[in-house]
Amino acid sequence: MRASLFSLACLAASSAASAQTPPTAPDWMSGYWLSCENNTQIAENWFGASSGAMLGTNLTQGEQGSFEFLRVAANGRGGLSYYSMPNAAPVTEFTMITHENRRVVFENPAHDFPQRILYWREGNTLHARIEGEVDGRTQAMDWTFRRARADSNCRR
Repeated sequence: MRASLFSLACLAASSAASAQTPPTAPDWMSGYWLSCENNTQIAENWFGASSGAMLGTNLTQGEQGSFEFLRVAANGRGGLSYYSMPNAAPVTEFTMITHENRRVVFENPAHDFPQRILYWREGNTLHARIEGEVDGRTQAMDWTFRRARADSNCRR
């Protein structure tokens, strides 16, 4: 009888574990996105969601140009993380804390700034926000991207 109860307990545990689906990459971010605000052009390109991970690039052109390599992928702890490499700096990880209704939030409380990265989508508009504290004061930056044809730019 003990062997049977033990077998049933193991079977129940493995069924519960397999019933939990791993988080999925925010495929609604896929595509080429363009922001044309304040004399600055920012292009963000995301692809690969069907593979379970996403790769992204960010190219900012304006008074202060920059680039960033991005990745949303499994973090080895059963979840997903956002990995950022601005201007080829060492990678910084932000753990996904929520992903629902075309809105995702990543967080790294130990990072200097930002501590949180948010994306959300409304139709053909992708919003991005970074937020956190600097010298004890809350800071935030927001961007609005429109879906665009690959490699298009803000010039009309």
